[in-house]
Amino acid sequence: MTKTKSELLFEQLCSEHDVRCEPVSRGPIRTPDYDVYFGAQQVVVEVKQVEPTADEAKEIARWEAGEVITFGGEAGKRVRQEVTDSKKQLRARAKGRFPALLVLYNNAEPISFLDPMFVLVAMYGALTLPIFTPKDGGTPFGGRLRFGGKRRVTKEHNTTLSAVCVLVLNPEDKTTLTFYHNYFAALSFDPQWFQGERVRHYRLPQAEAESGNYGFWVDLDGKHA
Repeated sequence: MTKTKSELLFEQLCSEHDVRCEPVSRGPIRTPDYDVYFGAQQVVVEVKQVEPTADEAKEIARWEAGEVITFGGEAGKRVRQEVTDSKKQLRARAKGRFPALLVLYNNAEPISFLDPMFVLVAMYGALTLPIFTPKDGGTPFGGRLRFGGKRRVTKEHNTTLSAVCVLVLNPEDKTTLTFYHNYFAALSFDPQWFQGERVRHYRLPQAEAESGNYGFWVDLDGKHA
């Protein structure tokens, strides 16, 4: 079976970091792509490649020809769909046993489907702004920005997913991997398991994850993505 570009890049990244990566045997039931070992810790990994639709491919061709193109669409939609599509595969092999990672690769450049903000709203919900109307009939005012609907991770849903990861081939032809950890994961992926110059880890702060109030990714040093 021919491997996708994303699978080849992921295997290359693992090889460069001396991480054991074993393809999972295909069977009648859909399975994740890899069992990956960070030392003695086994982790289940599904790698998915985000491809452009036919219409998007036409727009990309126009852009490559030098035309000025404006790309639009719903923030986080493609990430949200990939999380949904991978749910059964990851759960079947990893639930209650191993941490599970969804690794995404964007094969639709220059359309930026995997921007950190898009990953954030896909996982924790679309941004909403509550509007309040004073009882005395005064001017309506906005409340605090919050995460709303279409979320894909909660205390009750998708807890098998430990992190959504974004795989990128940089201008120097080096692969990088960015982890966006799931606060609600039943089995977390410990960032100390995988470290390196081209590996980064982000998480949503506890206060925002628990309250549903808007917050952005922070790294292990507390810096914004």
